[in-house]
Amino acid sequence: MAALCTLVMVVAALSDTNYVRRQGQYCIGNVHPNISVFVSNSTNVSECQAHCDYYSCSCFDVLEHTESGQWGCRVTITSETKTSSEGYNAFVKTGNNPSQYVATVNFGQTPRPFSHFWKSCGWCPPDPHPLFPEFFLTEDTFQNHLLISSVPNKGIEFVRIHFLLDLIKLVDNNTLVSNTESIVFLKDLPSFKNSFWAGRGLNYSALDAAMEQLVSFGLHPGFEIMGNPGNFANRSDRLFTSFGDHTQILAWNQFINDLVQRYVTKFGLAEVQRWRWETWNEPDGECGKGLEVDIDCDINSFMSYVDASVNAVKKVDASLIIGGPASDGGHEFLFGMIQHCINGTNAITGKIGCGPVDFINAHLKGDQDTATITLEELPIALKALAQTKGTVMNDVAWGNDEGDPKVGWSHDYPWRADSRYAAMVPKVIHQHQESFIEKNGIKYDVLSNDNGFMSYPDNNHSFTQRTLVARWVYNNTNPKTVAAVRKPVLNTMGLLALLGNDRYPAEGLLPALTSKVGVLATTIPDMSNNSTIVTTLVWFSADSENITSTAPSSNITLNMDSLPFSSSDDVMVAVYVLDELHGNSHTVYKQQGSPRFPSAMQLEEMRNASEIPMLPGYPKAAAVTSKGLSITIPMALPSVHVIQLCKRSPIAPPKIANVQLHKTPTSQPHEVIVRWDGVPNTVCIRTYIVKCSTNGEPSTRCNFIDSIFTSFLHTHSGELPEKLCYSVSAVDVFGQEGEESDSVCL
Repeated sequence: MAALCTLVMVVAALSDTNYVRRQGQYCIGNVHPNISVFVSNSTNVSECQAHCDYYSCSCFDVLEHTESGQWGCRVTITSETKTSSEGYNAFVKTGNNPSQYVATVNFGQTPRPFSHFWKSCGWCPPDPHPLFPEFFLTEDTFQNHLLISSVPNKGIEFVRIHFLLDLIKLVDNNTLVSNTESIVFLKDLPSFKNSFWAGRGLNYSALDAAMEQLVSFGLHPGFEIMGNPGNFANRSDRLFTSFGDHTQILAWNQFINDLVQRYVTKFGLAEVQRWRWETWNEPDGECGKGLEVDIDCDINSFMSYVDASVNAVKKVDASLIIGGPASDGGHEFLFGMIQHCINGTNAITGKIGCGPVDFINAHLKGDQDTATITLEELPIALKALAQTKGTVMNDVAWGNDEGDPKVGWSHDYPWRADSRYAAMVPKVIHQHQESFIEKNGIKYDVLSNDNGFMSYPDNNHSFTQRTLVARWVYNNTNPKTVAAVRKPVLNTMGLLALLGNDRYPAEGLLPALTSKVGVLATTIPDMSNNSTIVTTLVWFSADSENITSTAPSSNITLNMDSLPFSSSDDVMVAVYVLDELHGNSHTVYKQQGSPRFPSAMQLEEMRNASEIPMLPGYPKAAAVTSKGLSITIPMALPSVHVIQLCKRSPIAPPKIANVQLHKTPTSQPHEVIVRWDGVPNTVCIRTYIVKCSTNGEPSTRCNFIDSIFTSFLHTHSGELPEKLCYSVSAVDVFGQEGEESDSVCL
């Protein structure tokens, strides 16, 4: 420690950083000892400042008196302060001299596995639930899912939706319907044959349409086995009333088994194997309230429901994925389910255990920060997995599919609108990779943000709620029209999707849990030239602190050693940037005056601004030496950068497939959304080119801003031409353009 103190005192002597003293305050980042970057018993302010400078912190606090038994000096990355009852004085950094970070990555070392465990989002239908079928099939939901699906490399695969079973309508057997394939007569299901419900049927048309929409976009449902079929008008009649009734548990098992088999038949086993079946969401708080669908429930009867659901899914095919219980609160149902699945009597089979469960999960959220998610989730996970060790659940995975920085999706927070939220996402992913997977060897399933919602239709919350997309509704148009624009946080999902599956730890930085700078360095094979793509993401985040810089406040020098290239290879380096001025539709929205009903021109400006640019001068040739490559990047706080190194391929990118067109209800101007399947991330794509032609004329490019996302909204003033056709091609970072897709016409 003496050598370290000598070093930091030199740093302090050279620093022109200023601090503001806040008498009787403490840095809130120090409220938990594991969040502090540095602590010591010294109460010397100069020494504590030296440590703060060394760690590039934002705040340190010092005790006036040591009698309290607290640390004398504490250093943290957060700058907010509160009144101290322990006798602390806080010192908050105010200097604007850029901090210098240096990180070194050795790509010659053995990599660590890096599964993309974050490729999920979720949402809940609005009340009243009888309107859920109409809501799911609105233009709003269609555009929301389309934009979510356009993240490159299938960067979001799963959409986890509450109350899907409420999309199933109870009908009389003699009710005429246009699509009899959507009707399942309950008299044909053994468990209902002699019941009160034998004269009724289940109309699956709304649920079928919902699943078809997701699958058409290449998305997979996080299918929560949640809801209760009934009459759409007022839900006065529900199919199930009690999980404590064994007869109804047997009927539930039959109902869910038939449903799962239905979708295997409809979409094929290979598709449904990608789905995530999950038990009821957050039963700890919902079971005592009839699960919000008038089903009597307690912890014991819920375990019967788990038995029935797991058995129903696995009976169709053992490879299908199911888990739960998405526990919250005191997690009584989580630990209850573990014990039941190990020692309980199965309500369906009579055997011991609930049957094979693939994952267990719970919901832990932050307090407008990332560290709270990790610190509160980790002990729950360790306790749960300790109970499964050496049992039939020994290989079960762990997950948190509502790991949001803040509870309450509809609450307005300014940071949800801008690059602060965008930078928090890779930060908490990095924390989980280090703390759960690498340090504790946890088999991590899914870390999801529950942010697939759509903002309220009154247009007063377009950016500030917990959503991936900003929405505007124009109710006075006929028909009603909507507009949707990618938020910065959705762009982050696109940058994360560029990462590979082998990770190389960076040296020279603090652990992600206590740092505001992190480096995720990865590689992935490049199948086009038998080479390797090196992709590194750098996040710079102070969580939700009220800091949104428009100018660089720090630099990071990234030393990449032992790269998988030779000095004679033709290698290109690309650097993408996402901050307040780049890839940020919200900044443009504010500059426009935050219009409640943006014009067509304003929407186009926001969409253009949402495309993630490269730093000026990139892509450019990379001067790779025998040692490697060093690159320095200026960083604004907050920000996300991706540095990609690619060797020239002898072939152009592959031909684009599955081009889809959708004409929106908007007519002033007319709008056509073009969507396509992107090329895999084994190719370094600079942009997709969308070409359009009218009435047989030669095609020309119509998306003039480079984009790595796989959808584009094209506006047309005046009437639509009689024949309007589109094609799409991919261009790599070397400028090589692949073959155009087949032309698709309206």
